[in-house]
Amino acid sequence: MSNIYYEDLVIGTKYDLGSYKLNRKSMINYAEKFDPQLIHIDESYAKSSLYKGIIASGWYTASIWMRLACEGLLLNLQSMGSPGVENLKWLNPVRPGDTLSASLVIKDKRTSKSRPKLGIVTTTGDLTNQNGNIVLTLKSSVFIKRK
Repeated sequence: MSNIYYEDLVIGTKYDLGSYKLNRKSMINYAEKFDPQLIHIDESYAKSSLYKGIIASGWYTASIWMRLACEGLLLNLQSMGSPGVENLKWLNPVRPGDTLSASLVIKDKRTSKSRPKLGIVTTTGDLTNQNGNIVLTLKSSVFIKRK
């Protein structure tokens, strides 16, 4: 249920969004459909690469962050979409069997000048693997209904 409005969000609040364990088959299936680089789909090629094995597509990794963000927060917001994402970075490889944990921090908020019934909330997010290594960071904005 979408019960969190713009006014309810506090700058500096951190949300732990949950975790997701990567499945080799679904990781490769995604890459075959949407990012068929050999590093993501061909084990022998990937073994000879600098990564020494198959790694997840960065877009698959970003999709995992989005899924966790939806389940952990966004589906509870009066969200009206997003104007975009900035500074999406893949910092470490993601591998089959990794468990990724997501978080999001409210960094800024303001009322939309062109749509005063909406607020614009700026967030930063990250995904961390089971070893504590950050694998993805991003900055994004969300349109949120005002009360």
